[in-house]
Amino acid sequence: MMCDEPAQFVIKSSNDFYCESCAIECFSDTSLLQRVEEQAKELKELIKEEVQERLQEAEKIEASEGSPESSQGTRDADASNKSRDSSTEED
Repeated sequence: MMCDEPAQFVIKSSNDFYCESCAIECFSDTSLLQRVEEQAKELKELIKEEVQERLQEAEKIEASEGSPESSQGTRDADASNKSRDSSTEED
């Protein structure tokens, strides 16, 4: 930032922010700059998409853990452990 005014423009993919008067002074054509509000909307959309993807992944994991196949695998492992435990006790 060049002054203490609130930023309204940013050079895309950078941390260079400008108020409207500084942007006009430095660039004369502010259409080459991105409005801060536009950048914020893009970031919000990216975050929203990421959250949705992670929720879907979590639901898939939850569904696979609760599936009968998964439960059978757990029961088999439990039975195997019990069998191993009882053979250890006999020794």
